[in-house]
This record gives sequence, structure tokens and C-alpha cells, in this order.
Amino acid sequence: MQGTGGHRAESPVATGWFVTERKFIHEPDRLRGFMEAAAERGLTASATVVGPVRRAATVDEAQALSLGDGDAVVQPERMRGL
Repeated sequence: MQGTGGHRAESPVATGWFVTERKFIHEPDRLRGFMEAAAERGLTASATVVGPVRRAATVDEAQALSLGDGDAVVQPERMRGL
């Protein structure tokens, strides 16, 4: 029996009814973001910006972004938590 809030009522043979937490179901063919995956587990996700790092672009980055040799890029860094 499915209740509200993702809880289930289960009745194993001859032991009565009890409420269990919703089980996490892994779906490998479905891409989820960090926040969505946390919410599905009943957790609150957070993100803190640690600080941007300014550095020279790699050759591949410069090509992809149409930058010149030695041009700077900003690489944001963040700490994620649950």
C-alpha cells in the first residue's frame, strides 16, 4: 500500500503492518542533476562557490572558445554538499 510522502505500508507474512521509507531506485538510463538526485532521496543539496580561478586556456579550450594563445579563462570552483 502506497501512502503519502513516498512511504509504503508493508505486511510480511504473520508480522502485521509497518511503515518503511521509500526505496531509492537506480535508473542507469536516466541522467539526473545533483540537486534532482538529492531531492529524490529526501536530501537538501547545497553549493558554495569556493572561488574562481583565472588561468591560461588550454589549446583545446582556446580552439573551442575562439581564443588566442595565452588568453585567460575563468574556471569557477564550487563545493557541493548534502
